[in-house]
Amino acid sequence: MGWRNLDEVIRDRHRADLLQVLAYSTLFDAPRIIACLVYPCLPETYMSLRDRGQLVARAIVPAGNRRIEIVLVTAPMGSGAEDTVAKLVEVFLHPLNF
Repeated sequence: MGWRNLDEVIRDRHRADLLQVLAYSTLFDAPRIIACLVYPCLPETYMSLRDRGQLVARAIVPAGNRRIEIVLVTAPMGSGAEDTVAKLVEVFLHPLNF
């Protein structure tokens, strides 16, 4: 949908989460930092997002000589998160380029 098409309430909630994870990321002095937010959802929502290839969203925030990768991940409540785990492994093994 894109950030601009989201409801203002949802944007505010995500903005607060992003600001918090960015604040935590400043605690580490490493060239690559991955800040990951995991959002639980209903199994039906998870399946829909999986089928559309939208389990993971990634972005880079440059911070001086460091790069902070923001990763938003969806996980189903209950069980069946194998696809999410596989996507997270991909995130850790394959950094985004500037």
